[in-house]
Amino acid sequence: MGDILEIFTGLGFFLNPIFAIVFFINLVEINKKLIKGNESDISKNVLWFVISGTYIVTILTWMFGFPK
Repeated sequence: MGDILEIFTGLGFFLNPIFAIVFFINLVEINKKLIKGNESDISKNVLWFVISGTYIVTILTWMFGFPK
């Protein structure tokens, strides 16, 4: 269990900022497209939004749920 936690902590430290940027850029793009009325053009943004959000929540849950 300790090895997995160390891997997730390392991944979280290096990749969470990148995925946070991806998360918010896609959130802004989705909002822009919805305001313009382009609902059919948001599937790629929604996919990356969900992937990055799920990754961030999973890593944070592992990091804070299983302290050393």
